[in-house]
Amino acid sequence: MCTLTWRMTSSGYQVLFNRDEQKTRTIAEPPRAFTQYATTALMPIDPDGQGTWIACNDQGLSLCLLNFYQGQTPASANQSRGQLIRQLAFCHDYQQVIRQIEKLHWCDFPPFTLLIFDAQLLPQHSMIPAIIWDGIEVTHTHKQSPVTSSALELDQVQAAREQHFKQQMINTPSTQPSLCQLLTYHMSHQPNAGSHSVCMHRDDAETVSLTMIRVDANQVTMDYHPGSPCQPQTLHSLTEARIIKMEIEP
Repeated sequence: MCTLTWRMTSSGYQVLFNRDEQKTRTIAEPPRAFTQYATTALMPIDPDGQGTWIACNDQGLSLCLLNFYQGQTPASANQSRGQLIRQLAFCHDYQQVIRQIEKLHWCDFPPFTLLIFDAQLLPQHSMIPAIIWDGIEVTHTHKQSPVTSSALELDQVQAAREQHFKQQMINTPSTQPSLCQLLTYHMSHQPNAGSHSVCMHRDDAETVSLTMIRVDANQVTMDYHPGSPCQPQTLHSLTEARIIKMEIEP
């Protein structure tokens, strides 16, 4: 039960992620900086599994994970999907993520969709590399914004959120929405404040946070809004200088 959107910029990209969870789930910890292998990664932490659903690092790489509820969970799945993101968060680029992914024992994990944002490889169009593990097979594909997951009524939820996204684009002169439009989208209650709205509200579950990543030529920033995006909360923000890889001529 999550919604992910993004937009490209002249020097990087911006990502927004609504995390929807059961109201009984432990409140996540705001983002912290972790350093490993000379790379610093920013990520919030889920206390229940000590993992995360979103991370970015000073190499300009970001990872976003959504549960794939329609998949088939292997009987041997005993590892947290969130721990996978913590392991991959220190990769330098897309290719390194793929090399690490290829070593996985897939059946140790419940189904998921992983999107990989690499500032060095991002095309001008909005399609982003994605890896889908449905519990039986692994699929390498590309996704366009928005991406939605839901345990209940996925087709209806997806259709409602995509229709609302298209409405946002009607009066947009460019090929993609502005950051302000994306923020409005993630805070919205169209068609009403319920299970189909991007800012989701159900009796048993709701949107519990909005995370925004901004990667540009000089820095990487993660802004974290705890609680429902429609409600005022203290914003947690972390910034790291971006490490730019230089090609040295022989």
